Formats: sequence, C-alpha cells, structure tokens
Amino acid sequence: TLRYVSLASMTAAASLPILVAVFGYFGDQTVTRRWPFLTATAAMALLVLVRHRANLTRLCRGTEPKIGRS
Repeated sequence: TLRYVSLASMTAAASLPILVAVFGYFGDQTVTRRWPFLTATAAMALLVLVRHRANLTRLCRGTEPKIGRS
C-alpha cells in the first residue's frame, strides 16, 4: 500500500466532479439540473488541490511522509 493520506484525499476530491458528471446527483437528473452540483464539486476539488500544493511538491520529490512514519 502507498500509505499517503494526501494522495488519497486529492484523488477522491478530483474524482468527485467526474462521478457527478457521469452518474448525476441522485440518479436520473437532466444535465441542466446537474450543473449546480457539478460546479460545486469542481470548486471543492480545486480547493482541495490548491490546499495540498505543498503535498504535491513533496510527493513529486519523494519526500512526503507516509502514515505512521515521521
């Protein structure tokens, strides 16, 4: 296992707008009714990615600590 919490958080946040776009919010909603949820989840995903910028840098450098290790 990778044991990177920040990577899991960013992956989950980035996948949420995609899931909303594909599956809709609570099933069979039209595209026009889906836009507010898609916009909100995209904004939240962007916020998570922006807040985890330092973690992304450490992940790319290979210096991000894993869970259970300091």
